[in-house]
Amino acid sequence: MNTNIKKWVVMAVLVVVVIVLVVVLVGMSKPTTQDASNPGVATSTAAGNTPGPGKATGPAFPSNALSPTADKTGAIHFITPPAGDRWPQASANTISWNHGSGSTGQLYLINATTTKIVGVILDQVTPDQTYYTWNTRDLYVSRTSATKITVPLGTYMIGFSFDQNHLPTVTSPTFTIVAPLPK
Repeated sequence: MNTNIKKWVVMAVLVVVVIVLVVVLVGMSKPTTQDASNPGVATSTAAGNTPGPGKATGPAFPSNALSPTADKTGAIHFITPPAGDRWPQASANTISWNHGSGSTGQLYLINATTTKIVGVILDQVTPDQTYYTWNTRDLYVSRTSATKITVPLGTYMIGFSFDQNHLPTVTSPTFTIVAPLPK
């Protein structure tokens, strides 16, 4: 075979290999968009994993609550309450997060000004749980106590701690518990 033809064949094969590699590498990367419910968290937009409402685990997920996208690969973050939200005391409000943790844990209320724990909202979160409807009035004194206290009006965050040590504690954006709605 002529030397020039061999060079062209080798170059053509190299070009095809490079094109295939580029296609494979581009196909493996997943473009991201900003998650409006949690700034700083990227959401995959690769085919079959588009952002938007997903299926929540657990029975009777409230239709008025935001439903998380099923993504068990990323960090857990709160969907509700959103930053600056105002929840009337003694009303049902849904606390939700993007996916189950795979661990048991607890939800607790943190005073946003002092960063001190006020009380426990839910003493046992299940591994697949993604939401909890709280009456925004009652808190347990501790995870192991049946004694309840009433939540004072104020600005708070919700803490989510896990029973498995490798999972970091997660906190919600700040929100305010305001006077109850008139009856």
